[in-house]
Amino acid sequence: MSYGLDKSSTGFTSDENQAFFSALWPADRFSGRTAFEGLVRSTITPSLTYNTVNNPFQPTRGKSFSLYLQLTGGPLLGGGANIFRPTVEAKWFKPVNKGRNTIGMRGLFSFVSGFGGLQPPVFDRQFIGGEDSIRGFDIRLITPLALTTFERTERVPVLNPDGTPQIDPITGQDVLRDQKRYYSSFQFVGGDTQVVYNLEYRIPIMGPVTLAPFFDIGRAWVMRRAALTVADNSTAGLVVLEDGAFRPVRAGEEVQVIPGTDKWRASTGVELQIIMPVVNAPFRLIFGYNPLRFNEFVPNPTGAAPIPIIFEKRSDIRFSVGRTF
Repeated sequence: MSYGLDKSSTGFTSDENQAFFSALWPADRFSGRTAFEGLVRSTITPSLTYNTVNNPFQPTRGKSFSLYLQLTGGPLLGGGANIFRPTVEAKWFKPVNKGRNTIGMRGLFSFVSGFGGLQPPVFDRQFIGGEDSIRGFDIRLITPLALTTFERTERVPVLNPDGTPQIDPITGQDVLRDQKRYYSSFQFVGGDTQVVYNLEYRIPIMGPVTLAPFFDIGRAWVMRRAALTVADNSTAGLVVLEDGAFRPVRAGEEVQVIPGTDKWRASTGVELQIIMPVVNAPFRLIFGYNPLRFNEFVPNPTGAAPIPIIFEKRSDIRFSVGRTF
């Protein structure tokens, strides 16, 4: 059993990104504080592990099973977040080819949820991808995506019939008026559930050098849809198109995930591993090919050109240190 206490703040890639998550986790009604500033988490994690793996650095046989039950906050632990996260992980190693090679497998399941009227912070949601999960994808890239539209008011020039801006005769400046603009952008939502499966066939070449063909597959998705409903005191400026006109998103309405962005992703390829005796971990050169990925154009709610979501690569080469499992 372990205990952790931390205080954190969250930065965002854009104003729209912050507004999106603020719609789901708005400021406290009384203090005005948000879950993104000075968030204190008090966490206890009971765990149970069964392990017969013969070597923690270069395993060739054995199996392990681990169960973690992370509990954050609540009346017992306090803090500003209430989180429940059960995680199950299993590993299995078997020598083959007269003990010269090794087959290794890892399976992982994790679920995260808030309770007591609070949602998990954005960084506690499930994002997978990277050398520790699905190797051919960028770190934390695999996640459900949402396409959100925001209303903004801008000051724009008033134009004459010939297209030239009108000039104020007193100030000599352009005459301006308020005009509503609508912007759509996709958001990395993060799942509440993830499943990851890894398979490796490790072939020692010479000395500390090993060749390891691999196959990884995984998925992050939202099982608890209540986590994507707009809070009742949200002022994030989210709008939705209805009957040809935009209206504010109402409290209790659900933010829709883009279909297909929560589907399975898979990567296969080969690793070149070199064990360094000082750190007892392999330096890895990873060649990955991604047969399952999401690269598509999605309709733009504002009626503008479709929005491309094309950042998942078909193949990739990476350098890393450590092991996937």
